[in-house]
Amino acid sequence: MRTATEVDDYHVETWHELVGEYVRPMEPSPAPGQSFHAWMQVRRMGSIEVLEAGATPYVVHRSPTRECSPGQIFCSLQLSGPHLIAQDGQEILRRPGELAIFDPERPCTLVCREPVNFLAFVFPRQAVGSDLEALVKGAATVLPTGRGVGALLTSFLRQLAKQSGDVQSATAARLAGHTLDLLSTFFADLRGTEPGIEGAAQRSLILRIKAYIEENLTDPGLSPTTVAAAHHISVRYLQRLFEDQALTVSSWIRERRLEHARRDLVNPDQRGVPITVIADRWGFADSAHFSRVFKTAYGLSPRDCRHNEFTVSIDQ
Repeated sequence: MRTATEVDDYHVETWHELVGEYVRPMEPSPAPGQSFHAWMQVRRMGSIEVLEAGATPYVVHRSPTRECSPGQIFCSLQLSGPHLIAQDGQEILRRPGELAIFDPERPCTLVCREPVNFLAFVFPRQAVGSDLEALVKGAATVLPTGRGVGALLTSFLRQLAKQSGDVQSATAARLAGHTLDLLSTFFADLRGTEPGIEGAAQRSLILRIKAYIEENLTDPGLSPTTVAAAHHISVRYLQRLFEDQALTVSSWIRERRLEHARRDLVNPDQRGVPITVIADRWGFADSAHFSRVFKTAYGLSPRDCRHNEFTVSIDQ
């Protein structure tokens, strides 16, 4: 864990470097005519970076020319003070207790006109499935958390941030997996209640199909044909159900298999398990094919993914 203690207006560059390292490359500056004070704590839990931060009024810009790590999503829970996020021509005002999602790879502006405190969780976008893509559509989005899964999620995230410094690395990796599962469930729940999906029966069927796929990912015979047969529908109707899901059935299966393989690769308990065994476990009999699709999804090879994760754990 690294911690940034209070930073005054003569050391804005220090805050700049910290924000650039952990929140992807951005350019913060204090509000005009005001001194600047800020703090930030960063912990890594498996594939998730957990940040807790606070600052006096400031503005952060991210230009489209700045490079950053690909495939990351920024999920932020506001603890105090309003926070304006402008991205892709849209502006959202995040208030205390609200959960916001935005893509740090895209140009954006963050404006805090009052002192703020927030929690943030940075994770691979592929780790939570395509429901997120359909909900966010590229722009910053505030998601409802007043009740149901959303209320459960925000409560869990608050406790996770409080306790994240007191767990062993192997436990942290498992907690990260559970966190990503809960986020996936939240996004799927929101996606399933969108008005664009016709009828409660269809929404319920889609959720059952996704649950069936998740439970059978290790079956090498899992395919649109077997999924359709298990739910007594035709393959054509199954494909039609997934037309609004941002991915085809086959792509959804591949995405979920890749994510489970990635979690195994970064799990300290499975450090000695060969990559080929992990690939085969999740339905990838051809290791070369697995390496290609993994790199396409996550931007690095399975070997590099495992090496980078364990290097970070050792450095901490």
